[in-house]
Amino acid sequence: MHTMVDDTIAAPAATTPDGAATTPVPRRRTKAIALAAVVAVAACAGAYFAVEGITRPNSTEAKIARTVDRIEKQAELPRKLDAVTTWTAVEAEKSGIQYRYRVELPAGARAVVESDVRDMLVSRACGIAETRDVLDDGVHLDYEYTMTNGNPTVNTRITAKDC
Repeated sequence: MHTMVDDTIAAPAATTPDGAATTPVPRRRTKAIALAAVVAVAACAGAYFAVEGITRPNSTEAKIARTVDRIEKQAELPRKLDAVTTWTAVEAEKSGIQYRYRVELPAGARAVVESDVRDMLVSRACGIAETRDVLDDGVHLDYEYTMTNGNPTVNTRITAKDC
């Protein structure tokens, strides 16, 4: 048998384990507790998704960091690429990846022409599916070739528009 007294629901003879009678909980208080629980869960979920949105694994910065980490593990830098070129570093930037090379040209060697280097790099970057995917995600690739014979350093940037 249920009775209603002053907006309170009384449970039929509810008792504690030691046999004492329990006090009925006011309906308004029950609603307030339930509402507070819902608000707390919603706030926690909102905070989780906000943090997840900032640090989600598919963000451009996260992709760059993973790519650079994978390259560093595989490349074992510094790495001699040919008789004159050594790959010295790869670094993550906010929206791109920086590759650094040292070119050991003999004194008096013809200066490296930036446009020739750029054409070769664009062809290579756009022709490799994994690299093209990174470019299509909005990441730029910066290349820096430092000459040891006094010729100027060659810097070039490749973006998806170059492909």
